[in-house]
Amino acid sequence: MKNLLFLLLFTSYAVYAQPNIGAPADIVVCDQDSNTVDGQAIINLTVNNTLILNGLNPDNYTIAYFATQQEAVDNVNAVVSESNVLLNNGQTIFVRLTDIVQPDNFATESFSIIINTPAILTQLDPFIVYDADGVPDGTVIFDLTQFELDILSPFTIPDVVAFSYYATLNDAENATNPILNPASYALTTQTVFFRVVTAYGCFTIGSYNTTVNGIAPPTGEATQTFTEGNTLADLNVEGENLKWYATPASQDILPLTTLLVNGTTYYVSQTVNGVESARLGVTVNLPLGVSTNKFAGLSYYPNPVKDVFTVSNNNAIDAVRIFNIMGQQVSSKTVNNTNATVDFSALNSGVYFVQLTSGGSQKTIKVVKE
Repeated sequence: MKNLLFLLLFTSYAVYAQPNIGAPADIVVCDQDSNTVDGQAIINLTVNNTLILNGLNPDNYTIAYFATQQEAVDNVNAVVSESNVLLNNGQTIFVRLTDIVQPDNFATESFSIIINTPAILTQLDPFIVYDADGVPDGTVIFDLTQFELDILSPFTIPDVVAFSYYATLNDAENATNPILNPASYALTTQTVFFRVVTAYGCFTIGSYNTTVNGIAPPTGEATQTFTEGNTLADLNVEGENLKWYATPASQDILPLTTLLVNGTTYYVSQTVNGVESARLGVTVNLPLGVSTNKFAGLSYYPNPVKDVFTVSNNNAIDAVRIFNIMGQQVSSKTVNNTNATVDFSALNSGVYFVQLTSGGSQKTIKVVKE
């Protein structure tokens, strides 16, 4: 009788060892489930099931996922759609492994959701390429890679590990049949597709449209000197209906009143019978020694600027003028001091040109307003 009582008591207070739950791995995916990069993604949590079971028989245990540790312990509010759940970057998921026969016998673990961001690309406007090889066949050898910096801006370039090019959208999406020599490609009037892969394995598909025609670009020296205060109108280029641009592919026409900035390359096309040509690049440089004495100790910061732009010079700065990219003066200030501050707070974001005057000499600085 005593032995039976002891057996009953032992059975009533038996303690079961927790299941030997395995450590789940953090789930790392890319935010590529929609056209909006929002730090969210559809996640399949069940990819961790094998690790969680840690060799245990799946017929003997249930696996459930929860948003908090307490919910996992209490076994309430489990995630319903385990293989198709919308989660946020950095979110922690808690998992409960439960013995089917003994539901009070369970163990918990956790893991993180890491959602990486694909490259955000700048869409290039359609552009024209001149067929200058002497064979009017509508094909020109072209360097597809020359626009990569424009396409990636303002994405952090070191995060990008691969740029590949394709003739069709289907090939770009599936990374099949890449163009083998994109720096020397037989380009026709077509759409060029490209695939940008980041260090995290995320990818983005982009494209640009090209037209190959037989209109020659304007003629002129590819490198020209200028004097401070000169504009695009002062450059020596010959052609019909000239149009100036800031980049090889931009569609924003620069006015002839645009101030020239030392070391900058401007691009000019001509339009003949309604057809625009490819563009001639013209790099402008100040002659050596120009404005050297008056601006020998020039310094300025910050660039880009949010509110206040500070300029310092060994010689007194007489005046400061600010021009927008259209060549319009948007601000002016008399200084008569070796130090000057310029207020950018009321200006819209974009590129501006700060023109400094000192003792009859001028110097123009390209400044970006955030």
